[in-house]
Amino acid sequence: RLPAEVVDDRARLVWRLPTPEHDEGALRHYRIDLLDRQGVSNRDPIQYTVHILRDGAPEVSIPIPGRDADLPESQQVAIEIEASDDFGLSRIDLVFRVNEGPEERLLLARDAGRQVHVRHVWDLSDRDLLPEDRVTYRAEAFDNDAITGPKLAATREFVLRFPSLYELFSETSETQQRQLESLEELAEQEADAQETVERMRREVLRSEELTWEQRQELESALVAEEERARQVEELAREMTQTMEQLEEGGLSSGEMLEKMEEIRDLMAAVTSPELLEALQSLQQAMDTPDPEDLAEALRQFAQDQEAFQERLERTLALLRQVKAEQRLLAAVSQAQDLEQRQSTINDKLDSDQPERLAAQESSLSRDTDRLQQELDGLSDDFAEISQPTAQALASEAETMEQQKLSARMQQMEQSLISRANPQARQEGEGLQEDLARLSQSLQNLQGEFDGSQRQQMKQQLWGAMAGLVDLSQRQ
Repeated sequence: RLPAEVVDDRARLVWRLPTPEHDEGALRHYRIDLLDRQGVSNRDPIQYTVHILRDGAPEVSIPIPGRDADLPESQQVAIEIEASDDFGLSRIDLVFRVNEGPEERLLLARDAGRQVHVRHVWDLSDRDLLPEDRVTYRAEAFDNDAITGPKLAATREFVLRFPSLYELFSETSETQQRQLESLEELAEQEADAQETVERMRREVLRSEELTWEQRQELESALVAEEERARQVEELAREMTQTMEQLEEGGLSSGEMLEKMEEIRDLMAAVTSPELLEALQSLQQAMDTPDPEDLAEALRQFAQDQEAFQERLERTLALLRQVKAEQRLLAAVSQAQDLEQRQSTINDKLDSDQPERLAAQESSLSRDTDRLQQELDGLSDDFAEISQPTAQALASEAETMEQQKLSARMQQMEQSLISRANPQARQEGEGLQEDLARLSQSLQNLQGEFDGSQRQQMKQQLWGAMAGLVDLSQRQ
C-alpha cells in the first residue's frame, strides 16, 4: 500500500515497477482506495493490471525500389518505406550520401504512430550528378522511447547509379541485336522449309504419291512452320517494345519513324491468315488419297511461304538500316553528352572535390574511347546505306584518334589528383573546345544524312507515280 500526496482534487504517488530485464512478462495488479475527510471509503474499487513488457526496437524496410538500380533520366525515384514499432514511431529518415561524400538526412515522417507506410518521390535533379556517380541510401526509423532514449532500426544500404548515355543505349542496342539475330535465324529456317516443300511438290507431280518417310518429313516441316509463325509473332511484340523504348529515348528521326512504322506493319502481316489457312489445307490434303489435291495444296502453301519469306527479308533489311540510323543518332547524343560533362567538370574546378572530379574525368575518358570505337563500327554499317555518311564517320573517328581526346582526359585526371588546377583548367578548356567541334560535326552529318534520305524517298515516290502514269496510258 502506497500513500499518495493529495492536493485539492489531485493525488500523486510514485510506483516503481521491475524492469523487463528482471521480470519480463510479469503481471502487477493495483487499485485505488479513496478516503474522504469523514472517513468514508470508496466501495469495491476497480482492480487494474499492468503487464511488464520489453520495449522492442522498431522495424523498417524499403519495399520499393527494394534493390540497387540505375537512376532514371528524370533523376526522380519513387520510394516506399514501411516501418512499425510496438509503442510508436517518433520519426522516419532517409539517410544518403553521394559517392564518398558526407551523409545527409531527409525527414520523411514524424510521430507516425505504431505503423507507417511512407510514399516519397525523391528528386535528385538538383545534385549535379554526373555519369557513374553513386547515391547510397538507407531508411532509419526511431521509436518514441522517452525513458532510455529513442531506439533505432535501419534498412540495409541500397545504391542508385547514374548510368552514362552510352550504357543506356548499349543495353537497348544489345536487346535489338539479339532480336535481329533471332529473326535472321528464322528467315534461314524458312528458306530451308521452302526447299523441302518444293521438293515434295515435285515428287508428287512425278510419282503421284509420297513415301511414308517423305510424309513424315513433310509433317515435321509443317509442325516447324507453325512454331516459326508463333515465334515471329512473339518476336514482333518484343521488337515493337524495343523500338518504342528507343523512340522515348529520343533515338529516332522523322524518316526513321516512317521505316519503323513499316516494320510494325510488316511484322503484323508476316504471319498472314492466308499462310495459316494454306497450312491447314495442306494438312487436310495429306489425309486424302488424291495426288492432285495434295499437289495443289503444296503449290498454294509454297506461294504463301514465299510471301512469308519476302516479308521477313524486307523486315530484316529495314531493321538493319533502322538499327544503323539509331546508332548514328545515339552517337550524336553521346557527343553532346560528352561536351556537356566536360563543361560541368570545368565549371567545378574551383570546388573542393578534386577526387570526385578526377573520377568523373576518368569516366569521361572511357566513354570518349567507346564513342571513337562506335564511329569506326558505324562507318562499316553505313557502307551499304550511304557511302558519304560512311566516309564522314570514318573521318570523325580518325580525327578523334589524332586529337588523342581520351589520353588528354587521362592526363587531366592526373592533374586533378595532384591538385594542379591551373593545368587542369587549361586541359579542360582545350578538351571542351574539341568536343564541341565533334558534337557539331556529328550533328551536321546527321542532318545531311536525313536530307539525303528525304531526297531518296521523294525520288522513289516520283518513280512510283511515273510507273502508274505509264501503266494507265498503256491501258
